[in-house]
Amino acid sequence: MNSNYIIGINENQILATINKITSNIERLDSRFNEIDQIIHNMSNSYNSNSSVTFMKKYDDIRYNYAIIKANMKSYIVDLNNLISNYKRSSTAITDVVSTYDTKHIGE
Repeated sequence: MNSNYIIGINENQILATINKITSNIERLDSRFNEIDQIIHNMSNSYNSNSSVTFMKKYDDIRYNYAIIKANMKSYIVDLNNLISNYKRSSTAITDVVSTYDTKHIGE
C-alpha cells in the first residue's frame, strides 16, 4: 500500500456544494413562482376547453416542483450526514489506533 495517499473528504468543498444547492433551491422557487404567475394570468385571460385542459396538464407538471425541491433538500441532508459520519468514523479509528499503540508500546 502506498502511504503517500491521503484518504478523506474535502469538508470545505462539500459545504460549498451545500451552499450552491441551497442557492439553487431558492432560485428554483423564484422561477417556479414566476411560472405559476404567468400560467395563472394566462388562465384568467383565456376561457376555453383547451385552457382548462392546459391548466390540468400544468397542475400535473407543477406537482413535480415539490418533488424536485425535496430531492435537492435530501441531497443536502446526505452531504451533511457524509461529513458527520466521516468525522465520527475518523475519531473511532483514531481511538482504536491510539489504544492499540498504548497497549503495545515497548513490546
